Amino acid sequence: MLRIVAIDDDPCDQAIVARALRSYDDLSLNSYSHPQEALDAEDEPPDLVLLDFEVPGLAEFEPFEMIHRNWPQVPVLVLTGNEDLKVYRQAIQAGAHDCLCKNELLPTQLMRCIYNTLERHKLQQELRTRACSDALTGLPNRAAIVLELEQRFAQGTNREPFCLLFLDIDDFKLINDGYGHDVGDQYLLEFVKRAQACLGTHDILARFAGDEFVVLLHGCADDSGVSDFVGCLEDSLNIPIMIDGNELYTAVSIGVVADRSDYEDYKEMLLEADTAMFAAKSRGKARYVWFDAHMRAEALERLSFEHSLRHAVECRELQLLYQPLVDISTGYVDGFEALMRWTRPDGVVPPLKFIPIAERTGVIHRFGRWAIETACRQASQWRKLAPELTISVNVSPVQLEHPAFTEAVFESLRRHNLPPEALTIEITESGAIKEFDSAVGILTHLRKAGLSISVDDFGTGHSSLSQLHKLPVTEVKIDKSFVHAMADQTDYSRLFVETIHVLAGSLGLTTVAEGIETQEQRQLLLDCGYNRGQGYLFAPPLAATAATECLKRSIDSQATAPCHLPNVVGTSKLVSSTAELSVHD
Repeated sequence: MLRIVAIDDDPCDQAIVARALRSYDDLSLNSYSHPQEALDAEDEPPDLVLLDFEVPGLAEFEPFEMIHRNWPQVPVLVLTGNEDLKVYRQAIQAGAHDCLCKNELLPTQLMRCIYNTLERHKLQQELRTRACSDALTGLPNRAAIVLELEQRFAQGTNREPFCLLFLDIDDFKLINDGYGHDVGDQYLLEFVKRAQACLGTHDILARFAGDEFVVLLHGCADDSGVSDFVGCLEDSLNIPIMIDGNELYTAVSIGVVADRSDYEDYKEMLLEADTAMFAAKSRGKARYVWFDAHMRAEALERLSFEHSLRHAVECRELQLLYQPLVDISTGYVDGFEALMRWTRPDGVVPPLKFIPIAERTGVIHRFGRWAIETACRQASQWRKLAPELTISVNVSPVQLEHPAFTEAVFESLRRHNLPPEALTIEITESGAIKEFDSAVGILTHLRKAGLSISVDDFGTGHSSLSQLHKLPVTEVKIDKSFVHAMADQTDYSRLFVETIHVLAGSLGLTTVAEGIETQEQRQLLLDCGYNRGQGYLFAPPLAATAATECLKRSIDSQATAPCHLPNVVGTSKLVSSTAELSVHD
């Protein structure tokens, strides 16, 4: 049976409506003279409200706003004695489903309008349900949780307390990548099932996006309710999820905020929960973190940093420094390694800080293209002085994944008329092994084209020479930590450095020693068979102008007589006191 509520302050108008509907047995009618009277008297929202806009003591649209605020899902049919079409238009714009003039009210017309309104409302509800439901899990989706939060915030300070949790499944991408999206979908369904089992009757779980979920814990204002839910969820996820015979384990990172009276809107609350979730990720994942004000400041600082990073090339804040690669026995320069530096107006940013962010944001591709282009341009000038000189450029594993990477390298070589053998691509040991499969194809293509491939910081990762032999590597650079240890520690370090040189040679690879700072280290390396290296004993990373002077000095020294050069750069020419850092340091 349809439950209809009529609200009209005029008893005569109430009687007109009652007469129009009395012959229909499939509905019940309750009449009230004021919206608040109806709201107080009705235990449950009706199926439809017949409403007169003009109620004494209330503004023109206030009756409708009262009904909509308290019964937001109930369709409203406006009855008015005003025949002005402007009133009809205003009623519809305010959210009414239809509008009728009481002066011309006929029973069949009213009933037809009621049924049409209910059918239209039913269809709208079905469409709204589809629009607000996640297709995979059946949970409320992002639109639905936003609507829920809007309705709660519309209640002002009268809303019930609740906590908002922003959940992200840790490393879910590995499941999708390793087992396929079908398995990933099955995993999400089981995850939702387990999460729902930890919720109370009035709590809400919604799928926000991908592997991100939002939980609203009803009546929760502190950590006790949150810890109960999180503890339950963690316990359930400790039991593996079995899909197609595979045991799948995972955890969640959760950001938590409690509703506060000073929130301007729901967006601020969601933002803070999301910020706290990322803090949980950065602290090691598999945990929940409450939001605090410091997180907002840190997030804004990160945004500002990333914004500056994205514009570093255009603002001419990036610079390449060049550290000479030398013959250890003579100190003669036969190449340079290009090292990227970022100098902001407020100071120099260490590569260790900005390179990981550039990789994460994708800016590294633009940085990488700029570095290769700049290095090739500079090398073309130097090769006029030293035709056999080579230039080495550090490349991030992320750059190798870009489909246009190799063509960008070849284009820079062509533009500056450089032969492929003039350019060496350096990739860190850990990067080469971590992205082994993708690195093999790209580096092989470059090697076949004539470029040299060097593995930087060798010995700091977990690879072996046999693994590296599967890559098209031509050169191994021994990390400076082993060079320094040769003089400071036992014969073990010297044996390690010497063994690497011998094994690399047996595989057809050349070796380069990094971080040579003392004459003792230089002599030990010569004793181990090394003949090429770099370090502060010879020169620090130099600006292009100083590097050119360094090269000229080396050429002049070779022209006069063979000699041992403890430092190919005069003291007055040292332009960088920065510690030796590669693009990945």
